[in-house]
This record gives sequence, structure tokens and C-alpha cells, in this order.
Amino acid sequence: MQIATFKNGTEEKYKNKKAIANVQKVRVDNYAKEIEDALDLIEKYAEEIEPPILDRNKSSVSKTMALILFRNSSQRAQNRKTHQEMVEGLAKIAAKQLGLHVKLTGLIAKNHDIGHMFLGHDGERWLSNVKEELGLGTYVHNSLGPKELMYRYKIYDEIIREIAFLYPEKEAKELNRLKRSLWLILDGINCHNGEMTQSVMRPNTEKTEADFKEEVMKCHTEKGFDRKISPATMEGCLVRMCDIIAYTPCDMIDSLYEGLIDKIDGKHESILLRLGITSEEIAKANARKNYDKIAKKVQIILLKSLMENSTKDEIKLSPEVSDIMYEFRKANQDIIFAEKNKRENVELYSDAIKRLMIYYADMIDENIGVHNLREINKNRFFAKSLMNELGKGVDEEFIRFITGTNSDIYDFNEEMLKKVEENNEEAKKYLLNVECH
Repeated sequence: MQIATFKNGTEEKYKNKKAIANVQKVRVDNYAKEIEDALDLIEKYAEEIEPPILDRNKSSVSKTMALILFRNSSQRAQNRKTHQEMVEGLAKIAAKQLGLHVKLTGLIAKNHDIGHMFLGHDGERWLSNVKEELGLGTYVHNSLGPKELMYRYKIYDEIIREIAFLYPEKEAKELNRLKRSLWLILDGINCHNGEMTQSVMRPNTEKTEADFKEEVMKCHTEKGFDRKISPATMEGCLVRMCDIIAYTPCDMIDSLYEGLIDKIDGKHESILLRLGITSEEIAKANARKNYDKIAKKVQIILLKSLMENSTKDEIKLSPEVSDIMYEFRKANQDIIFAEKNKRENVELYSDAIKRLMIYYADMIDENIGVHNLREINKNRFFAKSLMNELGKGVDEEFIRFITGTNSDIYDFNEEMLKKVEENNEEAKKYLLNVECH
């Protein structure tokens, strides 16, 4: 880094790496202190923060997990609500052991899948493919939740209003500090995407709220961007790792309960033996067709490795356990999801989603007008009546979503489409240069 000064009317350039390094260290230390103070404040008000967020997460009980078409056949398989509660339990145990903020960790964990949609991860992929085809950006569940909470529901204002009502004696200064801190919860949700195996997670301690908002936007405009981001906090890192620990063995036992595989054997049996599950335990589970104890024990073994190997700066599994985790997830992919895909007519879904999106877009354009969506929230009764009249027999949740549009959501989507267009233009320039050379 070069610093320029003016002395006696002339420009003097010099390098002072030691001084710069000291300034940078002070800045980082001060920012780390600011983040820590913010986390302490969230921890203090966690019980009051939770209800408004949970209120927006009610539908998670009906959201499916990995095995999308088999959910109605068994009550023993997970839904999003039970999965989130499982992650919450695991993460809070580890947070307590590691000296992290337990309540904050629970807030992130219990709501980390708030942006999930119908048809699980497959539905996410199909919808994203259609959006890309239509030039509407991309879709990832981890980022939809924070986007909706911030811009549609204005959750920060709602939380502060409720706390101020409950505790009128609280000073405005403290409530304003709390409001400026709430993004750390949504950042943990936005960065939770655990669809890859990692042995270690480190927080991005230099992230600001502006950085977080930019990451939310890029998740909607740049395919694969959600895989590149890290949480600002250790608590967010912990939730991301506990998410993987929770669903990996449960994907296996859900497939057993849903009849995709008959019993634990082959690759799955080999992996469980390496983790310390005995042959007798596996045989008993297969005989009784009850695999819950196996899943719970696997989770405890994985969580123990995490707690034993993590430090104050990183959430970490041992190299051996991390390798086994990778093999476990690969076995699930090769055995379970390959079989699931054979039993589903997956080609129908993308076409159906595309037709629905075009149908609703035409309906809005012809009868409400895209230009009116910016302020449509001011006349929700009319909008909902019109959408219901036009959309008899169609998805009510989608109608509520459309009629809930406000100026902030409109502005976000407008900026998103602008960035998508810019990205496409840059891609065209790049391809043109490649062809010319």
C-alpha cells in the first residue's frame, strides 16, 4: 500500500509497512470487538427476537426434505421443521461446549431453512433452471429467507417495535444498536448452505452489513455464489457444519423408511462400522426396521469430533471423520438419490414450473400491470381479490406472495434483474473475445 502526502507543495510518496500493519490490526481488532458486542446484545434479547422470525417459518412443517415424492407415505421421515429443530439441538450443545453464544446459535439453526420451497432441493434446482432460462437470475433457498425477511416483512422494524412495546423503559440508543446487529442472524441463515463437505469453517470477520446485503443479491444473480460465502460469526459456521451432521445420516434412514433401500448394507454398512457403529447394532436395526438410534449415534460421533477439534477461530472435524463424512454423503447420492430419480418423472417438473411462471407473469402484466407492483401493497384487498378471481384453483401461497409485494421487494428485484443483464453482457463480451482470439 502506498500513502501519498503533500510537503512544501510537492507530492511525497513513501511506504511504511509496519505503520500500515499496525493500523490494520487496530481496525480489525476494533471491528471484532464491535461484532462481539453485537452478538452479546442479540444473546440478551434472543427470546424477544425469536417469535417474529418463527412466525414467518410456520410453513416449514409442510416443507419436504430430500425425498420429495415419498413424504406422504411415512410419518417417520423428516420435514423441514423437525430437521431445523434437530440442527438447533446439536448446534446448541456444541455452542455451549465451545463457549459461543448459545441462544444466537439456536436462532440461526431453528430458522436456517426458512427460504426452502416445495419439492425440496430438486424443486430449488428446477425453479432456478427456469429462472435462468427466462433471464430472471437464479434461485437458492438459503438466500430467499433473508431477502423476504428484510425486504418484504421488514423484520428488523417488527422486532424492535415488539421489544419497545414490551419494555418501554429501554433506551432508544440500545434498541438502535440492536437493530444494527440483527443482520448477523440473517447472515448465518444466508451462509448456511451445506451442500458440500467441508472439514473446516472459518468466519469472515471483516464482513459488514453492506457486504452481507451484497452477498444476498449475488446469490440471486450469480449461479454458485452461495458456495463461496462464509458467515461473519463462529455461530454461523457452527450451524452450517451441524446442518450437514444432522441430515447426512437422516437421509439414509429416511430412504429406509420410505422403501428406497431395503436395509443397511454394502457401502453404508462399511461407513457406519468405520464410525464406530457395531455389526450387532446394524443387524438389530435391520431386523426391527427401526433406524433412529443409528442416526442419533452417528450424529453424536460426528458432533464429538467437531467439539474436540474446533478452536476459538474455526469449526473443524478431524481429517479422518471429514473423509468418512464425504464418503457417507457420496454413498447417499449414488445409492439413494439415484434410485429416487429412477422412480420420478423429473422431466415433468421443469415444464410445469415454467408454464406456471409464465401464466402468473402474464396475469400480472395484463390485469395489474408490472408498473403497479411497486406500490401494490397499498391496495392489497383489491390485488388479492383480483388474483383470487383470476386464479381460481391455483396455488394460494403464490397469490399471497404476489400480493405481498412492496416497494422494497420491487426495488430489490429491479436491481437483481439489472445485475443479471449486466452479467449476461459481460459473459457475451468474454465469449466474443475468446472467439476472436
